Amino acid sequence: MKKVLFLFISIIVCASSCSTGTKDKRIVLNYLQKNEPWSTFTIVDISKRDSLYSPFQVIMSLSLSKAQRNYELNKQLSAAIEKPTRIERRAAAGEVAKQALAEYRDCGLLDFIRDVLDNSTFKDKPANRVGYFVTYEVNGVLKEDVFFLETHEPAVGHTASELRKEYDDIQKTNSDIHDLWLEALDLSKNAY
Repeated sequence: MKKVLFLFISIIVCASSCSTGTKDKRIVLNYLQKNEPWSTFTIVDISKRDSLYSPFQVIMSLSLSKAQRNYELNKQLSAAIEKPTRIERRAAAGEVAKQALAEYRDCGLLDFIRDVLDNSTFKDKPANRVGYFVTYEVNGVLKEDVFFLETHEPAVGHTASELRKEYDDIQKTNSDIHDLWLEALDLSKNAY
């Protein structure tokens, strides 16, 4: 009887551990297939981590903030160009130049995000996500990525490579703000 009970418990433990691996793979595959439906995927290796840090919320809020400031500064520069007198155009452009320079130089969060993304395992930050380190093959090309689960459901919400792309987009917006600063500075000195 004890042998049967031991065998039964062993089968349950083995089945539950095997199904967890399958469940984890299914979660990642669902995400990949949803985002690239015409590709074929094979998961080579998957490793679950219960305590990862993802700067997702910081990146999304910074992305929105930089985009809004870029839009507002462009509007202000357009309004400066439309001022009726040369003195007003110069003064308005000078104010836009000051604001654009301040926005461009305000990179504390950008530096923080870069440091987090450069550290591929996102160490030394307070854990806020569960996720998977995954090596997978997509259309014959081997890739590695970190897949972060949503906070309230067992589904992938985003990946480390998506965070890096969003960071690059923020850097591009910041570069646009720099260009706007140069344009406003030029207008403040050489208004027609």
